[in-house]
Amino acid sequence: MLSSLCYWKDCEQVLSKGDTVLVEAPGYYPLFSKLDLAGIRKIGISRDKEGYNLNKLEDLIKKRRPKIFFLQPFAQNPTGTDLSLQTLSGVYELCKKYNILTVEDDPFLLTRSGFASYFCNKDAPSIYVSSFSKTLTASFRCGFIVSSKIIVKSLTKLKLITMVNTSS
Repeated sequence: MLSSLCYWKDCEQVLSKGDTVLVEAPGYYPLFSKLDLAGIRKIGISRDKEGYNLNKLEDLIKKRRPKIFFLQPFAQNPTGTDLSLQTLSGVYELCKKYNILTVEDDPFLLTRSGFASYFCNKDAPSIYVSSFSKTLTASFRCGFIVSSKIIVKSLTKLKLITMVNTSS
């Protein structure tokens, strides 16, 4: 679901060939390949069991001016780690300060105990992507997106014109 956002029509209004985005390193390789195909420059943000170094992240943001930050805060693929609320808050404050769209993938929301971040209710532009059925076969999966009305309307239109059916 996360990597499908690379084909989001309105991303053309946000991203152009040669633009820069932030991705987690290590991270989700299908997303990386789709960004490469679109001609988008990606900067890997080191992620370990502690999360990110927020000072280094801010320095990088100042120097490179990314437009989007793709992240998976919980059960991250491939590390399996979770970010703390403190780290998440720091990331979103930086994204708000520098007007960076966050695309947060949380595919295992309903399989774990704990919180969902739902930073979409903050003042920063964001898209929250999750699933009701990640542990099932791909043909049975069903997900959802939380974002502003404008973004959801655009994504709904994209879904309707690019896919003539859904999974079983």
